Amino acid sequence: MTEGMRADGMGSTEAARGSVLEGLAALQNFENLLRSPRVASRSLGQLVTEVQASCDPIRTAFEALLSELGRREPDAPVLGELRSEADARLQQLDEALGCAAGAPMSTRSRLGLELQVREVAAELGRLRSMLDLLTHATAPRCTELDALDVTMAAVHSMGASRSDARVDVAVLSPKVRAVVSTDPHVAIPLITLAIGSLANQGVRRVSVELTRSAGSTLLTVVPCGRIAHAVACAPPDVAGAALETARLAARCVGGSFEPEDERCVVRLPAFAAPAASTHFAGEA
Repeated sequence: MTEGMRADGMGSTEAARGSVLEGLAALQNFENLLRSPRVASRSLGQLVTEVQASCDPIRTAFEALLSELGRREPDAPVLGELRSEADARLQQLDEALGCAAGAPMSTRSRLGLELQVREVAAELGRLRSMLDLLTHATAPRCTELDALDVTMAAVHSMGASRSDARVDVAVLSPKVRAVVSTDPHVAIPLITLAIGSLANQGVRRVSVELTRSAGSTLLTVVPCGRIAHAVACAPPDVAGAALETARLAARCVGGSFEPEDERCVVRLPAFAAPAASTHFAGEA
């Protein structure tokens, strides 16, 4: 992607990302009010119309992000899958709010609406994360990074209390320091998705091994036994188009994302230090 293309879409993309965040925050606030016993059902009924009004801006913002990504990656079928997922969830929210607005809110209907709003907010949040990943991957700002540092940052970004943890993660220190050239906003989500892909298969303990191979660094996530110093993590739910999104993001930064049964390999390009110039005596 050229610098001109990046500049043209950056302002509108940032505005759309901000609108999505605001919309999701409004949904989460509404869910909190639905769950609170201090808020009367009559008051919630009056808020339903306001929440309904926020759906269109969220839909518009998602469409703006997807359209910009489509311009950057015109041959990416996964964008259509993400659009379909977003449309389905927003339609689900529209219908739930429509039902709530058309009748008095009973205890039963309030609980049902709370569950619907929670589900939609969680799924739209997951989709937002996928679009953020692709936004960074299609206009990367690559830099020199220690692969072990990036991996540890990814693991600690998923840190959770023991009751919330879905998987214990142990990072095996490489025998030789590995340095990669990538955007941390891409590499970190790819590693969390790799761990999440095993967690979704029911694996509860994994190790991440770093190895160097032919101009790349491989981060291999596999099941393991009990290991000291493992970190309790709550990795992202790898559902829907998440794996294809990760594959596309990895390709955009010159790497790969290869999920298999109880194994996932993230390949990141190694950092190539610029060759030192040689000056001979007598040269200008």
